[in-house]
Amino acid sequence: MASKDVTEQSERRRAFLDVVMQGEWSWALKLLDAGVNVKKRDVRFTVKTCFCLNLWHGVVEVCLRFDRNTIGKRLVRRVLQTAIRNREVDNFVKLWNALRVIYWSDVVQSLIQRAFESRRYKFVQKLCQCDELLCSFEIADVAIQEAANAKKWNFIRSIIDSGAGCISVDQFVQILQTIVNAPTSWKRAVPLLDQAYKDDELYASELLDEAPDSLDGSALAD
Repeated sequence: MASKDVTEQSERRRAFLDVVMQGEWSWALKLLDAGVNVKKRDVRFTVKTCFCLNLWHGVVEVCLRFDRNTIGKRLVRRVLQTAIRNREVDNFVKLWNALRVIYWSDVVQSLIQRAFESRRYKFVQKLCQCDELLCSFEIADVAIQEAANAKKWNFIRSIIDSGAGCISVDQFVQILQTIVNAPTSWKRAVPLLDQAYKDDELYASELLDEAPDSLDGSALAD
């Protein structure tokens, strides 16, 4: 009886690999959901096959069913890098959230900087939707500063609203200085300040005390 079970499992595994090689992803996913007994190398083979054929739906669906240790960290990194390079932003976010790749902050910082440089602001918005991504203060700092440099104040507000942007006085002063140096843009500081620190009057007053001279109280009152 045990031998029969092993044979059936082997046949199901072979059937799974056959449909993968034929590109029948709906059947492959049905077999996975039915509990086909696949090995680590089968999972990695499946991801690589989808990946090489540029079938992002297959990559995402398989990654949703297994953790990054099963898939392999090197393969995960390669898939994510290619998703970014091919501008598969939605799939990048799905993969990031599924695999919880929280150790990759240095690459994400670089991505944010490059995205702002190339004015791909929607890409940054998508990055900000990644679970736990902006919980890293380093990444939040980069996103906030790049948004300030690009005069994208709504990005700063969205980052702060997400709970990730617990920024320092020094950094906020830098943002205020950037606002002041941009003609007709300094009034943007008012809603930003109100939104971010409406529950902390002491902290808000500390920020204003450190603000540039050209952003004085009378200007804010206008």
